[in-house]
Amino acid sequence: MRNIAIIPARSGSKGLKDKNIKELSGKPLMAYTIEAALESGIFDCVHVLTDSEKYAEIGRQFGADVPFLRDAKLAGNKSSTWDALRYVVQEYRKRGKEFELVTLLQPTFPMRNARNIKCLNRNLRMRLLVFAN
Repeated sequence: MRNIAIIPARSGSKGLKDKNIKELSGKPLMAYTIEAALESGIFDCVHVLTDSEKYAEIGRQFGADVPFLRDAKLAGNKSSTWDALRYVVQEYRKRGKEFELVTLLQPTFPMRNARNIKCLNRNLRMRLLVFAN
């Protein structure tokens, strides 16, 4: 099963400017989520979905895939996360990549670690098996 982790990181936060790249203990906030996703070893792709080339470069520095930027119409304060996730899946499909499982990891939760992600994934797979039978 091909898995993708999508980390949405808009640059236009209303409450706290550039919150996704604010430094926390020497690293940009979204770096913690990227590192945990990569360390979990369960994703074929860890994608940072952003409308900012600056954010994209930071994502790449920490090992994330950012082959395209978020469409501007999906980057506003009232944009739906669901529409943004669908956009990522469609963009990868255009590039010949398909994913069976999409996991949304918000970048604003630095306490999440690889073990948490693996546990979530294992529980989800168990539920999918029960549902499929």
